[in-house]
Amino acid sequence: MAQDKIINAKEAAEILRQALGMHITADTLRDGISQGQFSFGTYIKTEKSCVCYVYARLLEQWIAERR
Repeated sequence: MAQDKIINAKEAAEILRQALGMHITADTLRDGISQGQFSFGTYIKTEKSCVCYVYARLLEQWIAERR
């Protein structure tokens, strides 16, 4: 299985701002992933914390589909 680079929501939001001119924050991106609105990440909520993984390759594909 090919390994995909994992980036954080802050990095992903910056990429989206630069690539598509989206006005998006890391918090909004995390919310979108947790609600299933963005297909390029995973959001895990536990009793004590939340973790958001953004898969760089899937993010790049998502951006390419919108250019």
